[in-house]
Amino acid sequence: MIHTHTLSLSFMLFSFFFGA
Repeated sequence: MIHTHTLSLSFMLFSFFFGA
């Protein structure tokens, strides 16, 4: 399953936008 990878990427993007 690549769901974990997608979740990690989404979380990273969210953190980047939230942190920015």
